[in-house]
Amino acid sequence: VQPGRDVDARRRVDAVEDVAGAGTLTVTEVGSRTAADLRLLGTGVVGGSGQQEIVSRNALIVDVAATDTLTGVAAKINSVGGTVRASVINSGAALNGFRLTLSSTLSGQAGRFVVDNGNLNLGFSTQETGQDAVLRVGSDPATGFLLNSSGNTFTNAPGNFDITLLAVGTTAANVSAARDNNKIAAAIESFVAAYNNYVDLSIGLTKYDTSTQTRSALQGTSTPLLIQARFNTLVNRVTGGDESTVRSLADAGVKLTTGGKLSFDSEKLTDALTRDPDAVRDLFTSTTNGFARDFDAALDYFNDDIDGTLTAQNESLQKTADSLTARIADIDRQLDGRRARLELQFAQMETILSGLQSQQQSLTGLSTILSNLKYNNSN
Repeated sequence: VQPGRDVDARRRVDAVEDVAGAGTLTVTEVGSRTAADLRLLGTGVVGGSGQQEIVSRNALIVDVAATDTLTGVAAKINSVGGTVRASVINSGAALNGFRLTLSSTLSGQAGRFVVDNGNLNLGFSTQETGQDAVLRVGSDPATGFLLNSSGNTFTNAPGNFDITLLAVGTTAANVSAARDNNKIAAAIESFVAAYNNYVDLSIGLTKYDTSTQTRSALQGTSTPLLIQARFNTLVNRVTGGDESTVRSLADAGVKLTTGGKLSFDSEKLTDALTRDPDAVRDLFTSTTNGFARDFDAALDYFNDDIDGTLTAQNESLQKTADSLTARIADIDRQLDGRRARLELQFAQMETILSGLQSQQQSLTGLSTILSNLKYNNSN
């Protein structure tokens, strides 16, 4: 890795291949974010020196004309993207009251940037310097430790707290928490309601109406049954050891009922939380076999944008529809050609018929003349 060899070397780092070979120059991370921070992740391309290189410089160029207004310059800066945004404010001053303001889209210390005036002396001044919020954990500065956040929110702080800072503190604050069984029950009840809505939708899309003898869009397809079987297996499964008091959703008040729907008993959940809250937590949120983890994996199995079952089936149906559309278009072309031939044949028959009618009229006239000649001869 070496500094860039252009004028802007301060803002550029190059990774250049110095050993000839058939492979491709590639930069990946190994236990850190150094390459990402230097914008060196990826594969190289052959540069002007004939060597493969990865250039980290990421410059956005704004071309300013002498006729541009301050508002126009701000619009150009915003249009090129990046993390800096420009706006124009009116300071109220009688002379040169309009000013250009630059701000970062990134919060905290990561949003800091430098305006290099060069020798132009544009008069920029710093109104606010981006900095991270700092949270000290522990009332004693000697034994406490600091946490940093680019915003004012700290997630998963010690004690599994999510903390939002509202103001600079001058004294230590004691934080305590208690389990809210009502919120837990409301979350599970919301899931049960959403699941039952899915079941109703699935039934509506797969039913056969005997009164009208009509089939729904997915009637007779196997995918809804496959999805239902997968979900039923997750709902009915038993996890954990024999010593655990909460090993299934039924132990937490959620069980499968008729028609594939779920029912929820909030009192049973409260009892389980009272007896063994950790077991209830693990039942839903365990990173190895928690219901939430496995249910989310099942949804990905069906809904993944790349290799999901429903995605594959949708692509297959789309290909079939495209094939049928192409076949219909081909048949239409054949019919158009046949119609053109029939119309041509009809026109030709009309021409022939017109000629025959003309000949018939001539023969009729000739017959009349012959009849007159015969009458005159007899006279």
